[in-house]
Amino acid sequence: MPDRSHRLNLSYPGPLAEGQYVLFLKKVRRSDLYSTVGLWQGIYPVYDGKTITLEGQGFPELNQLTIAELRRKINQNRR
Repeated sequence: MPDRSHRLNLSYPGPLAEGQYVLFLKKVRRSDLYSTVGLWQGIYPVYDGKTITLEGQGFPELNQLTIAELRRKINQNRR
């Protein structure tokens, strides 16, 4: 694993620590694979039942939401 200040961390999130996450995924063209949207921007750890927005990476309005609240917020924005 590269040091946390290494620039590679901005293009490859690497393995995630054990725990629950909400991941926003997009299909990789011409494959059966998926990758996270915006790399770190698409990763939201869940702690004590609520999402955590990674500082400087995610959307602040998705911070501290339960899974049900997150689902409602996403569905509201899809309309």
